[in-house]
Amino acid sequence: MSSFFIFGIGLTFFLDLLLLTKSNKRPSDYILATWFTIIGLHLVAFYIYWSGWHLENPFLLGWDQPFPLLHGPLLLLYVLSLTQPDFRFKAKYLLHFVPAFLMYLALIPYYLGGEEGAFELIAQIQEMRLPWYYQPFMWMVQFSGLAYSIYCLWLLRKHKTEIENHFAYHGQIDLNWLRYLIWGLLGIGVIVAIGIGLEAYLNVEMIFKREILIFSSVVIWIFFAGYYGIRQKAIFSSVEQKVIPASIPSVSPPAPPQYQNSGLDPQEADQLLVRLHELMENEKPYLEPKLSLPQLAEMFDILPNHLSQLINEKEGRNFYQFVNHYRVEEFKRRVELPESKHLSLLGLAMECGFNSKSTFNSVFKQVVGVTPSGYVRGILT
Repeated sequence: MSSFFIFGIGLTFFLDLLLLTKSNKRPSDYILATWFTIIGLHLVAFYIYWSGWHLENPFLLGWDQPFPLLHGPLLLLYVLSLTQPDFRFKAKYLLHFVPAFLMYLALIPYYLGGEEGAFELIAQIQEMRLPWYYQPFMWMVQFSGLAYSIYCLWLLRKHKTEIENHFAYHGQIDLNWLRYLIWGLLGIGVIVAIGIGLEAYLNVEMIFKREILIFSSVVIWIFFAGYYGIRQKAIFSSVEQKVIPASIPSVSPPAPPQYQNSGLDPQEADQLLVRLHELMENEKPYLEPKLSLPQLAEMFDILPNHLSQLINEKEGRNFYQFVNHYRVEEFKRRVELPESKHLSLLGLAMECGFNSKSTFNSVFKQVVGVTPSGYVRGILT
């Protein structure tokens, strides 16, 4: 177990170094590197306690107590930095770090107590006999990670809805990998909450086993977070940054009130819809894998907001669903052509505008009701 934690600490700081030496670094890279530094120090603190070094060096105790209150805010900043094209660090974000700062202030009496103060702090935490002014921080430690994780999952869900109203593809901009990692954090948070609850209310002595389980999970989580975090490229290209404003209005169908002041004449909407379908069928803009709402609006000579309204209100779909429906129909048409026999299903899907196998399979089954391979077998029998 000792070598496992040493490996985890080394891995964390190694990934931290890779992030800091990465070319073309973005705000998200700096935030993730800062977070990895905190996690690495947190692992070091646990290893000191787990190995017994603190018995001979009591000054090493206590400095990591507020660290759990830093992970949630750093996760939030990381999610914001990836989902906001014009992300800049703002002074108001510092408010998320106030609880950790106040917790350090509450620990000053223990720090001033030297070795005795350090041992007294650990004893009080283990025996749950902390002074009244310190107890709220223990509640925050217990639930902070859960609260921030749930909120960040909501932000990612909102992000996915927003990009589907502006783009006809997902690719690297859907951040599914980050969603899975947050679920992993939620699992770790549940372990923390259950463990502290058992110790506090049932007097179950499991703090050491709980800490080992938590930090073992963190080491595994760090590996995947570092792998995907380093591989993550810029979410939005220079073109996409112009498509996605700082605050994207959610236009999930149906939501007519948001278009009350759009300026689109309802009497012309039906005529525009006919023209839109003619454009899609004749010029086939959906064959462009990275088709965006403004690109199609420019071809159609209409304002992007009007095009979005037209698709949402008249089609009952978002932009992503609208375009990919045409791609599915194009696939169904081409798969029966003799000249397409030499292509694989994925190869044919790519020619129809899809840019990934997972998106193709998911969209096709949603539209048709069966998988692509099942559909092809059905038309061949």
